[in-house]
Amino acid sequence: MQEYLIFIGVALVIILSPGPDFILVLNNALSQGMAKGYATFYGIVVGQLVHVAALVFGLSLIIAKSQLLFDTIKWLGAIYLMYLGVRSLIAKQPPDHEIVKTTHQKSRPHCFTEGLMSTVFNPKVLLFYLTFLPQFIHPGESVAFKSFLLGSLFIVLVCAWYTVFLQLIHRMERWFKRGRSQLFLNRIAGVALVGIGASLLIKNR
Repeated sequence: MQEYLIFIGVALVIILSPGPDFILVLNNALSQGMAKGYATFYGIVVGQLVHVAALVFGLSLIIAKSQLLFDTIKWLGAIYLMYLGVRSLIAKQPPDHEIVKTTHQKSRPHCFTEGLMSTVFNPKVLLFYLTFLPQFIHPGESVAFKSFLLGSLFIVLVCAWYTVFLQLIHRMERWFKRGRSQLFLNRIAGVALVGIGASLLIKNR
């Protein structure tokens, strides 16, 4: 149980860190309406499912046969988390009111496709699944089953976060448009990711 609580905690830090999907959902919800924001969110979820399926039916077989590769991915995962944290810490403050409403209207399928493509073709998402999930898989466990279980749990957390987030957008529209707010979130996420990555490096030794 403790392992899953740690996983949930780390996953929430990553999910709450502002990234391309966050900006895409925010932009479509603010400029196109809540329905388009949800369509984008659904596309992101499907994209996450694609990554989980690729991990379960592809790489998991290779990892299971190579202890060296398994351990290497664990180390890369810890280093990658620290890298994301440093990137968040050194990120510059974006200009206020960067997200501008437009008169151009997108269809729901178009917004869905945007969310799907931004997730499926995002190399950071691919690296996340290849490096983060193995941190919580122990030797002797079924890599495919544990990857599916953890991947599904991560997607549930993604769904929970974006459901809450979309409900907050209308009430906090002006706040989310300010560059200072995004900078603050980046700093908090950066410190957390660097700390988690460092602890994983120490644990792996």
